[in-house]
Amino acid sequence: MIRRIAISALAAVAFGLGPAQLASATEQAPPPPRHAPKAPRHAAAPPPAPAPAPAPAPSPNYTGFYSGLNGGGGFENTINNSVSSCFDFGCDVATAVPGQLNTRPSGFIGGGQIGYNWQAGLFVWGVETDFQGANITGSATVTNSTTFSSVFTNTVTAAGSQRIDWFGTLRGRLGWTPMPPLLIYATGGLAYGQVKTNVSFTGSVFDGSTLIDSASSAVTKTDTRAGWTVGGGAEWMLTPQWSIKAEYLFYDLGTERMDQTLDFGSDGFTSIHSDAHYRGSIVRGGVNFKFY
Repeated sequence: MIRRIAISALAAVAFGLGPAQLASATEQAPPPPRHAPKAPRHAAAPPPAPAPAPAPAPSPNYTGFYSGLNGGGGFENTINNSVSSCFDFGCDVATAVPGQLNTRPSGFIGGGQIGYNWQAGLFVWGVETDFQGANITGSATVTNSTTFSSVFTNTVTAAGSQRIDWFGTLRGRLGWTPMPPLLIYATGGLAYGQVKTNVSFTGSVFDGSTLIDSASSAVTKTDTRAGWTVGGGAEWMLTPQWSIKAEYLFYDLGTERMDQTLDFGSDGFTSIHSDAHYRGSIVRGGVNFKFY
């Protein structure tokens, strides 16, 4: 017992504590933890780096060679007739010659095109050639009658037909792109095609209901004609290589001139001049493939 008191006294002296402080420190000291905290087996992984932003899609560009197909319709033509000379009965018959045959041909046109475009900023210019088969046809028949001397009746029946068998152009194009996929353009240049024209006349002179004299004539002409065309359109780029378009063209292949004569023998003649106009409109749509 004496030995324990001595050891406690020596500890108090060594740490400068009185007996009361020693007892307090002994009471307040927390008990040592039974188990030390364990370190985590694996450290948390760092968050993944953000994915790079996707590259912007390339802006549509019309530069390059292209080819494609087109289809549509054509319409508008007429034949004008006039009397160039006459003699005797023929001059009376001339008064009944119809002045116009409104053949107004219309029909399908379809084929292909090839061209090249250059694009600089919003502006596009290029050259295009196309060739297509056509079935643009129309015909008209007109009968006119006149009287003279209150007895004789002159009757003239005129018939005409016009047809375009094939059609082609070589044109420049100039346009701009108000928004990247859309191209609005004007176009113009050479137009050419094969045309076929037929005009016939039958003239008759009646005394009351009795036929006194008659004559007939017909002319058919097939020709390859060249002229000009002008128009415009819009093209929309669906993908970097494919586009669709709608186009209007006004064309003028000139006038086919034809002359013929109604010959009444000793009773005279009527010479008739006909102008078959080949000018009109084409409306068509198409699809193009652009080569890289």
